[in-house]
Amino acid sequence: MSESTQGHGSVFGPGTRRLFVALAMLTMVVPLAINLYLPALPEIALAFGVDVPGIQVSVGVFLLGLGLGQFAGAPIADRYGRRSTTLTGMAIFAIGTTGILFSGSYEAFIVLRTLQGLGAGVAFVNIGAVVGDLFERQHGARMLGAISVIQAVPRLIGPISGAALAIAFGWRSTFLLLLLYCLVVGYVLWLWLPETVSQTGRAPERPLLRQAIRGYRKALGHTRALGYVFCLACSTACLLVYVNDGAFIYTVWFGLSPTQFSGFLAANVVALVLGTVINFRLLRKHEAHLVTRKACVVQCLATCALLAHVTLMTPTLPLVVALLMVSSGVLGMITGNAAACYLEYFPGIRATASGVAGSLQFLLGGAAGTALSLFHTGTLATAAIASTLCALLAILALAGARPAAPLQP
Repeated sequence: MSESTQGHGSVFGPGTRRLFVALAMLTMVVPLAINLYLPALPEIALAFGVDVPGIQVSVGVFLLGLGLGQFAGAPIADRYGRRSTTLTGMAIFAIGTTGILFSGSYEAFIVLRTLQGLGAGVAFVNIGAVVGDLFERQHGARMLGAISVIQAVPRLIGPISGAALAIAFGWRSTFLLLLLYCLVVGYVLWLWLPETVSQTGRAPERPLLRQAIRGYRKALGHTRALGYVFCLACSTACLLVYVNDGAFIYTVWFGLSPTQFSGFLAANVVALVLGTVINFRLLRKHEAHLVTRKACVVQCLATCALLAHVTLMTPTLPLVVALLMVSSGVLGMITGNAAACYLEYFPGIRATASGVAGSLQFLLGGAAGTALSLFHTGTLATAAIASTLCALLAILALAGARPAAPLQP
């Protein structure tokens, strides 16, 4: 496949099925790295002699590494191609995961989680870039939406599998499973991930640093496109706040067991899958930009309702779960759409553009999650306030965003 295929054929035609499988397996690495070990956080905290909010920093630093990895890896992918950059990122991720299996201190664990995030970011940035190389906006949004559905699989089974592994074999077994999956993904990518950037289509052969600065300046200087990035980053951070604080919300505040905790996490994933499926149907008749705008409004209403609930009355588990499901579900109507609208502005430097989107998305989420862990008040209000602010910022960011061009009939 090459850039010449862009905009032609079905999203799931014969020529794209292996690519879809490879990208789908790659996209599951990040949610597995986050969700698989979440039920074991109390055990890890006990093993390293810290409290649960303290060990939850490992979620935030992973997200920070994920953002930095995308920012650094994007211009390299535009220069040297998607395939080699993706495989390098997976190798870095495998090294970090192997190190965690032998880590003996809290500090080493945090450093290695950051290294995991860096490697995942270098590989992850190529997903949007490859899709942008091959498909126009509406088809790209549907492709990314379909990949988002696959992302829900590890979010659904990760906590349940992680809880079972931690109970049976200890918390390190969750990272052993993650390492084995990483090796399988690396092999599949080696077989099925093509180079979607031709030699003539790659970024000019100027010094890499100058090329990176030039590309990021272009991506960050486009006001209409940038609105999609901040919308994507803020709406995702809204969910990541609760991913980061999930162990506290469910196991500490509501007193659930690790197995029960994983079940309630799965409820949010089911909502995300439903939102993505609804989005897939909406895109057949409605422009991606308009679907994104309405979804952001719904997410903001859900977070505001949750904030009112936990601050004005005694929080109840059913209502907290229901409102979290709403705010999680509509994210399935935001991420793929906003990313596709944004990437359409930047042919030729889509990895760099994807790096901007991914970096801001996970850096903001990681910063919010880390700050939440460090300044936790021991109540549900802390996470509710943070998520509401993120949802409001997503709406404000989208106000200045516009599609690159009207859809062609």
